[in-house]
Amino acid sequence: LGAVAVACDLYGARETVWDAEDRRRYMAELQDRNVLLKRMEAALELAMSQPGVDKAVAFGYCLGGKAVLDLARGARPEVLGVVSFHGILDAPALALKPMSASVLACHGSADPFIPEDQFQAFLRDMADRDADVQILTFLGAKHAFTRPEKTTQEDDDAGFQYAPKAATRSWDAMKRFFIDDVLAQD
Repeated sequence: LGAVAVACDLYGARETVWDAEDRRRYMAELQDRNVLLKRMEAALELAMSQPGVDKAVAFGYCLGGKAVLDLARGARPEVLGVVSFHGILDAPALALKPMSASVLACHGSADPFIPEDQFQAFLRDMADRDADVQILTFLGAKHAFTRPEKTTQEDDDAGFQYAPKAATRSWDAMKRFFIDDVLAQD
């Protein structure tokens, strides 16, 4: 896509976290949405400090999807668009600000981590923020539909399942969204 990329360490661990107990501890810290937003803003500041960078887009998966939505809700003018892949859609208790960033939310209709009331609350939150939102829903797709290792019965029972068509189509939609809808408007 011709861009500078920055990967954000949302846990703040500075290493890959494999241990389940460590992950729970790091995730507990991120229940404070201000901590999550501050980490995203730090990544944004790093990206914006690179030569020639004057605008940003962001995308994330699951927790990262939640994080990019919070970054958009933070109403930073340099963030032009965000894409959430099977992200957690709950709204934080951040100040209600109109959003300047466009949003593409790629969502599985059978994602057990996003009950219908949360999905409807997300729609209301986006409307209340006067957001430019596109929602791409994949019928029957569960959480983690982009993760090719999520193929076992145990994964499926836990609500995770790779869906190859949804994975490919959501990635292609993100590229079109950034190129045709977000960056072309700038």
